Amino acid sequence: MDGNHARFPTVVILLMIGMEMLLKQEYNKNEKMKNLKKMKWLMACLAIIATFTSCLDDKNDDSKPRTLTQAQIASQLFEMAGDYSGYLYFTNDTTMKRDSIPCAWHVSAPDSAIVIHNFPMSVLANGVRDTLAKNTLLNGESLSLRALLRPYFNDNHEKGYYTYWMLPMNDKLEFSVYRNNTKHDVKVDFTYQMQVNSLYNYASIYYSVGEYLNREMVSYILIKDVVFDNQTFTTGWATFIYGKK
Repeated sequence: MDGNHARFPTVVILLMIGMEMLLKQEYNKNEKMKNLKKMKWLMACLAIIATFTSCLDDKNDDSKPRTLTQAQIASQLFEMAGDYSGYLYFTNDTTMKRDSIPCAWHVSAPDSAIVIHNFPMSVLANGVRDTLAKNTLLNGESLSLRALLRPYFNDNHEKGYYTYWMLPMNDKLEFSVYRNNTKHDVKVDFTYQMQVNSLYNYASIYYSVGEYLNREMVSYILIKDVVFDNQTFTTGWATFIYGKK
């Protein structure tokens, strides 16, 4: 197994540990000194995650950005195309534990579209503080989330290691949900970049990017806001999908 193939479990584990510890901070503000050592370690992990797309075997000082040709983009998309099964990973803000939900998606070429068939509505409840809104989302049915893949250059592209931006269509998802025979309108705003601030003046940047290698892919999904019946909840939540075809 080469070094690139081993990247997937490392990214998954580090991200889940980071998300869990950041969540615990929010609920343990009176234990700052006790958790200081853990936070320093966490920030080191998050720094690795935040830069994993830009430090791929960089062996030169060429400052000029390199781009993929149209032929390379088409080849990458056709190789990535297919049906995937895996999980959507997140940290549950109720139990404060790592969690995952089975998930399936399809990547099509040449239109570079990805459709997550059963994106769980319950994940959108994370960070929502209103009781009605939270319970409605927690008990809602799965959704279909459509996004576009935009490949970009990395030094290992010719070895079959692909990187890309994952951009939800129109940057948002809108739907209606019923609870006790009452209709509620929901809008989810996604973002391509999100900064997570800690209690110790550290900041980590997440990007809506993904990786593909040997029929496996992992992609971030960054949830900025959830609007429930005109109430806006700035959740700032990072989740990701990981699976195989």
